[in-house]
Amino acid sequence: MSRSFTFAALAGILTVLAACSRDAPPAPQSEAPLQPSSSPIAEIASSAEVLILTVDSVILSRPQDAPSPQDAPSALVIQVAGRVTSSGWRNAKLVPSGDATGDDTLSFDLVATSPATLEHEPVAQPIEARLRIDALPAGITTIRVAATANAVSIPVLGL
Repeated sequence: MSRSFTFAALAGILTVLAACSRDAPPAPQSEAPLQPSSSPIAEIASSAEVLILTVDSVILSRPQDAPSPQDAPSALVIQVAGRVTSSGWRNAKLVPSGDATGDDTLSFDLVATSPATLEHEPVAQPIEARLRIDALPAGITTIRVAATANAVSIPVLGL
């Protein structure tokens, strides 16, 4: 008896579903076929200087050749490690950013030159940049470094 009840219930559900799909309006058709999503590499022009993928770390230090904090109180070295989307990237550097993050923050973008050909494997690769600042502007308390996916801010402490 329970088998016939289960069969009858299943048949009823299938009948209702079939009726619903008959009465449903047709799905709207898109005007243009959807394009498959492209990889981040395909969107980057070859040999272009662009933001790298991520900033992994930012280290601030005093230059080795600075004799003392009294002789060069605002000399600073910024060392940055990050990741790019593939092999073949070169010339990583920090460039001043146009971001208005505050009067007490010095902002940079971490950029590099993309590969000359975009046929490199899309596997994240490490990349590093270094910048020496001989005279840090007065009032700067934070250094900020930005990439495509993130940004890292670090306080300028008594170096």
